[in-house]
Amino acid sequence: MPVEITVSTVVNAPLQHTWNAWTQPEHITQWNFASDDWHCPSAENDLRVGGAFSSRMAAKDGSAAFDFGGTHTDVRPLERIASEMGDGRKFSVNFEAVSNDHTRVTETFEAESTHSEDMQRAGWQAILESFKRHAESSAAQRGFITSTTPKITPFLWLESRAEEAARFYASVFPNAEVLHSDAQIATVRLEGQEFHLLNGGAHFKLSPAFSIFVQCHTQAEIDDLWTKLTADGGKESQCGWLEDKFGVSWQLCPPLLVRRLHDPDPEKATRVRDAMMQMHKLDIAALQRAYDGA
Repeated sequence: MPVEITVSTVVNAPLQHTWNAWTQPEHITQWNFASDDWHCPSAENDLRVGGAFSSRMAAKDGSAAFDFGGTHTDVRPLERIASEMGDGRKFSVNFEAVSNDHTRVTETFEAESTHSEDMQRAGWQAILESFKRHAESSAAQRGFITSTTPKITPFLWLESRAEEAARFYASVFPNAEVLHSDAQIATVRLEGQEFHLLNGGAHFKLSPAFSIFVQCHTQAEIDDLWTKLTADGGKESQCGWLEDKFGVSWQLCPPLLVRRLHDPDPEKATRVRDAMMQMHKLDIAALQRAYDGA
């Protein structure tokens, strides 16, 4: 079986613009390269099942160039594109609206055997980050976003270790980066959402009265985040809640739970609620069994 590699980023732009920036040749030529000493002189994209795509990638000094192309095998507008490269390897791109003006883009591709997996991952991620920069700047130029700075940002008062906390959170989430850090305040972006962390001293304490809600689509995602966030002194709580080693409370919740708790059948909703109340880390399969009455 071919090895699959996944890279992902969150773009500060609406879903429609992000889709256009990915699929339209006039946009593709502006971002389809991994570093500033390369460029993409030309691109074509017949966006339909069976349609061909191609891009010319070249070093700006003329020392190297190659063509990247293939055929689309699945096209779902604003949602997914699956394709087969010229060498037979497959890759897919998924688009998810995180909010009205943030879009998650996730690529999964079959690795080739010439270069290491780490090198391939780094190369595809670099191109994806080039796309992110172009999509965000072009969205701002078109007035789709007025600023890359969010209007509302959570500001968390920590007793100490704000920089350590920011770096910890950036290591936990796949789409994260530390934006700023000094002796007093650190700023980190997690899945498109910025947080300010303050070295405030012991005057005020965090509590579960404020928690960060994370929507997890799979059990694997819940398991992974739960393990990382409760490590080194974190604490498990009830109903999908936990407290990390810095005292910040989190909720790891699958969308299925919210839907099931609001089911129009009160008996089904009650069974799901009762099952949830017995859990620490949420178990998606067990919640579904409770809903089904199994």
